[in-house]
Amino acid sequence: MKKILALTTALLLIVTGLVTAVSAGSSDGEFQGLTLEKFRYYDAAEVFDAGVSQRGYGASQDGKYLFGGFLAGTRSVVKFDAKSGDPLAAFNTSEEYPKGITTDDRGNLFVGLLNVDNKDYISIAVLNMETMTEVTRIKVDVGSGKVGVNGICVSNVDGKYTLYAMVNYDYNRLYAIDVTDINNMKIENFHELEAITGVAGGEGQYMDADNDGYIYLSAFLIKGADKGDSILKIDPVAGK
Repeated sequence: MKKILALTTALLLIVTGLVTAVSAGSSDGEFQGLTLEKFRYYDAAEVFDAGVSQRGYGASQDGKYLFGGFLAGTRSVVKFDAKSGDPLAAFNTSEEYPKGITTDDRGNLFVGLLNVDNKDYISIAVLNMETMTEVTRIKVDVGSGKVGVNGICVSNVDGKYTLYAMVNYDYNRLYAIDVTDINNMKIENFHELEAITGVAGGEGQYMDADNDGYIYLSAFLIKGADKGDSILKIDPVAGK
C-alpha cells in the first residue's frame, strides 16, 4: 500500500499564504476558497529509502524545487521537482536528524541538524541546492542537556542575511546567526522564548521572516494546549 510521505506543495501554499497575508496586514482574501489537495503519493523507495517521517520542508526562492527533511529510514534531505513532484536528489544526513529547512535568494539551502543523542548542540549546514552537496556548516553550542531544533528561516534586510533558529527541549531560544558570508557565519545573539512572550513553559515551532526583518513564529503558549496555538510576530532586534 502506498504511503503518504509528503503533501509538501499544498502545505507550502498554505504557509506562504499565511506569512504573506500577515505581513501585508490583511488576510481575509488570502484564505477565501483555500483548499488542501494531495500532490503526490510515494513509496519509500521512490524517495531514496527516506522512510515515512517528514519533518522539515521548504522551497527554492524561484519555485523550482521543493525540499523535505526525513527522519526515518535513510535520514536525508530530498529535493523534488516542484512541478512534477519527482524526487531529484538527496543529501544523506547520516546520524543527524534534518528538521528545519529554509532557502535564500542566492541558491543556498540551509538545514537545521539535530545530533542523534539530542544533546548540547545543534548544527546548521549550508548546501548548494543544485548539487545537494554540503558547502559549510556552523555548530551552535546551546548548553548541557536535551537540545533540539525546530524551525529555521533566513531574512535579507538591505543585503544582510540573518538565519534564525528555534531551539527547543531543555532550552527554548531563538538564535540569530549572520550568514551574509556563508564561509564566515557568526552567532550574533539569542533570546529566550519566555523573555519574548512573558509566558513560561512555551515552545516555538516553525517560522518564516520577511525582508523588513520581522519573524512569524508558530508556538504553543497555553498550558495543556497542543502545539501551535499561537502565531507570534517578533522584532528580533528588540527581542519581543
